[in-house]
Amino acid sequence: MDTTSFGNLPPEVQVMVARHLNQHDLTVCLRVCRAWKELYLPRFWHHIDIYWDKNESRRRNISRALKANGHLIHSLKFRSEVYEVLRTFLPFCPPTFQQLTSAEFECSLEFVYDADIAQFINLSSAEWRRLVFRESIRPKLGIEFGPKSFEALFKHAKSLEIFRMETRNSTAEKNIDRLLCTAPKLKELYLSGNYETILGGWLDARVIVNSEWVCADLEVFHCRIGNIPRPDITRTIARKSASKHVKRGTKEESVGLQRQIYSKLARLTKLQELRLGLQMDTKSADYFRGNKEFWRQYDCLAMTVESGLDLLKGLKDLRIVGLEDMEIYIDGDAEQSWFEENWPNVTIGQTDYFTDADNAPAWKTTFHPYLWRHVEIVLENSEILQLGILDALKANREYIHSLKLRAEEGFVLREFMDYFSPWCGSIEKVLERLLCSATNLKEVSIIGNNNYDSGVELDAQKIVESDWVCSNLEILECCIRNIPRPDITADLDDDDIKMIASTFNNKSIPSWQGFTKLRELKLASHEDPESLRGLDLLKGLKELRVVGLEGMSVKTDGDKEQAWFKEHWPNAEVLFGESSEEEDSDNDF
Repeated sequence: MDTTSFGNLPPEVQVMVARHLNQHDLTVCLRVCRAWKELYLPRFWHHIDIYWDKNESRRRNISRALKANGHLIHSLKFRSEVYEVLRTFLPFCPPTFQQLTSAEFECSLEFVYDADIAQFINLSSAEWRRLVFRESIRPKLGIEFGPKSFEALFKHAKSLEIFRMETRNSTAEKNIDRLLCTAPKLKELYLSGNYETILGGWLDARVIVNSEWVCADLEVFHCRIGNIPRPDITRTIARKSASKHVKRGTKEESVGLQRQIYSKLARLTKLQELRLGLQMDTKSADYFRGNKEFWRQYDCLAMTVESGLDLLKGLKDLRIVGLEDMEIYIDGDAEQSWFEENWPNVTIGQTDYFTDADNAPAWKTTFHPYLWRHVEIVLENSEILQLGILDALKANREYIHSLKLRAEEGFVLREFMDYFSPWCGSIEKVLERLLCSATNLKEVSIIGNNNYDSGVELDAQKIVESDWVCSNLEILECCIRNIPRPDITADLDDDDIKMIASTFNNKSIPSWQGFTKLRELKLASHEDPESLRGLDLLKGLKELRVVGLEGMSVKTDGDKEQAWFKEHWPNAEVLFGESSEEEDSDNDF
């Protein structure tokens, strides 16, 4: 019986097989032989998933791979946790992507700028079919998809099928309307928008009634429609009369405009999702009581039978209708009967204008402060997380009594404290002010780093001029630097020794006699070349139990020093850094 090998199959059949293989299987096939590599390489690069971080080595590797195989890429997914992702990514891209038609960004989009988006869209010489921007963490401002980006996008309007911005955006209503009028193949339009309509991201009802939308195949429509007069809203809103929030106009004008909007939406007969609302995040740190009612949309469709709801009965494929945080009146008998008859399988999302916290301010007043009384934070090397933590701390700073910060790497702590600087000054200034003003302070622990430029430390030249008042201090753990050491002569020439000796001044040595209650004194940071002198000044610290001198160039192994320790600190555990010539040679390498 004759057998047919894979190599004897027609090329189109072999390509069909490749379409059913995952990335791992394709990687294995690429290593079989040159013929298979030539066959499977295009499929391997058909879709790529990029994770973009701050590592320059990985960035260069990604750049080389993109420039070598960018012509094979059809679809791209981009994930990152750094800010200004496009601005840092674009220089590593090839001049053009010849077949790129789909891109999805799942990252922080707050500092993604209009010009950068336009440049990325123009990188593709193919026709864009899918563009998705998804925010990984809730932003304050959102993506800047402006006129330059839209002008680049309009060149691909005839081929565009999916356009989603799942983040706050400042998109102008005229550009959204123009896209709906020029994209005949558009199937999904998803724009989260903003609570503040002045920032954009919504459609003006008075403008779109005169537009000719060509996207008859639209299946997903998510965009707020506003600027509709609603004289039927008469309740008190945020403790003020409705006229402060509601668009002015007569009842006839309101119903007439709403019926025109219903008629326009009714032409989208293939709609499966119709989302006209934007739900407010009440769990964010910057949410305050009453925000939900204040930012609620009051210039929206009423969604009542009287306003023209019956015009939408032809949308038989609908499965989801989102009306969150809109002033709608769908609880009436006529509306409920209409929904049961015309949309029996539709899930309708709606929210009231208050939350549990809004209705029960006493609970928030009583328990919320205790939730923030003690805060413990583990910092990671992520700008997004650090800024999110900082926002939460600022929003609840009046309740915080104690704060514990931990970071595996010193530079992460330094970066985080740099964000604090505009709010409360640098960490060094905060620590100095604390030591000079906190009379009841008992413990200070600031873990430094072996890198002088990234750790957290005190400058000896500055603190000697300060008047510390914390006489009850029991634990002090902090790196102190900038102390001249003319006694250290290794690797220094004569000129360096003379210069250091000329600047050496005993007044630069801090005095610790006043802190007689100290139990722990840790002044070291690993590989720190500097140290304190004037050891005899510390003999009054009778309560000391731990002295940390790890990694410091201290000379405590002499007979005088050892005798001093036995006499004055007999019960103190003195921790020295261990070093050897072998370790030094390894570090030099």
